[in-house]
Amino acid sequence: MSIQASYMAAFHAAKAALGHLGIRSKYHTSVLRRLEDLVREGSLPIGVDDTLQVLFSRRNDAAYRVARGQWTEDDSSEALALAEGFLGEMRIVIEGPRFR
Repeated sequence: MSIQASYMAAFHAAKAALGHLGIRSKYHTSVLRRLEDLVREGSLPIGVDDTLQVLFSRRNDAAYRVARGQWTEDDSSEALALAEGFLGEMRIVIEGPRFR
């Protein structure tokens, strides 16, 4: 799985979790800000927002800044592992009780 695909899976999971909480965020930066707010409030585990930010930065580098071919299979595997952990956290939000 590519770095971009790992980020997009995490991004859409974040949007789904936010939607479950009654929060509508459409843009990448607004999703990141809302996650930061929820972590700060104690509603989400510490570091969840950082994980999505790391994936967002790597996705931007892969898509726009770094020459193709400079990303290794290990880079993609690391992004996939981060995304899988993030998806697990978002699954807990989605399958848990609603709050607000």
